[in-house]
Amino acid sequence: MRTPGLAATLLAELGPEHERGIGQWQAQWFTLRELSCATASALAAMAEVLQGLQIDTGALRVNLERSNGLVYSEAVSLRLSRPMADRLCEQAVREKRSLLEVVRADPEAARAIPAQELALLFDPEKSFGSAPGTIERVLSDWAIARETAP
Repeated sequence: MRTPGLAATLLAELGPEHERGIGQWQAQWFTLRELSCATASALAAMAEVLQGLQIDTGALRVNLERSNGLVYSEAVSLRLSRPMADRLCEQAVREKRSLLEVVRADPEAARAIPAQELALLFDPEKSFGSAPGTIERVLSDWAIARETAP
C-alpha cells in the first residue's frame, strides 16, 4: 500500500535534483530504502502464501459450473456481436440455463460459431490464452538476469 506513495516521492525528488544540481540525492536514499523494504516484505509474504497453496481442482470446477457458463461470456462476445452476446447472457440468467445451451439453441449464434469451436470456447483448459507463454518468458528472463547480475 505504501509503494505508490514512495515511488511518487522518488519521482518528485527528480525535479529539484535536475534544477539545482548536487545536494538532494542523500534524501532519496531514505525513500529508496523504504521502497526496497516494502518490496522485500511483500515478496516474503507472497512466498509464504505460495508455499501453503493447495489447488483443489474439484472445487474449481464446481465454482466454474456454478456460473452456468457465464464466465465464458467474454469468449462468446469475441466471436459474436456484443449486443447478441449480451442478449444470450441475459437469456441464460433469466431462464436459469447454461450459456452454452442458450448459444447452441440460438440459430444465429449457431451459424456464427461451429459446434466444435463452441465447445472449445467453454473448455476451461483452453481458456488460458497466452498466459502460459508469458509466464515462461518472464521466468526465463528472470533466471537470465539473476545469472548475469554482478
